[in-house]
Amino acid sequence: MVTAVVAVVGLVITVSVQGQGRSSNASSSSGYSAADVGGLGAGSGGYQPSYPTASDSPTTTSSALPTSSADAVDQLRQYADADLPAVRSALEDHWVAQLSSKKVGMEADGIVYDAPAILQDHLRLRTSFASVRLIWTGDWSSFKYPDFWVTVQDQSFGTADDANAWCDGQGLPKDDCYAKRLRSSGGYEGNTKVR
Repeated sequence: MVTAVVAVVGLVITVSVQGQGRSSNASSSSGYSAADVGGLGAGSGGYQPSYPTASDSPTTTSSALPTSSADAVDQLRQYADADLPAVRSALEDHWVAQLSSKKVGMEADGIVYDAPAILQDHLRLRTSFASVRLIWTGDWSSFKYPDFWVTVQDQSFGTADDANAWCDGQGLPKDDCYAKRLRSSGGYEGNTKVR
């Protein structure tokens, strides 16, 4: 077991990381596989390079992650609300690399996610990549399900293939990173391309 202390814009978190194996028949972190949605799916971010955090992240004076679901949901909503204007102005109607998709009660990689675990997953990605954004799928029409917290790379791509090439370039597993187009009108079909 490796223990690391991670600083997240005023928030200090102690994270215990244990090696976790993936079985070949494990579901993606979205709770459904690419086959479930005709080649469309959602994944989790499992790779963790070291980059500085985004400077425009919400801050907190707490020294630990919230343990209550209500407090964790409040923090998730703060991140999504703070990120929404930037996402709408720079990423809407573009392809992005989706790094994680979690909802309360889903099981992925041997974890049953509650709100505190979803917050921890997002904060891990926020410290692992130079710039990510959190979105609530209920704010967008290009997602099949309206109740997921999704972490995306804060970079737009001209095509789905470009977004997937970014995932390839990061060395991320195909189930953990793939192309998603963010739209606030229309349906979800045609807005996801898995690798």
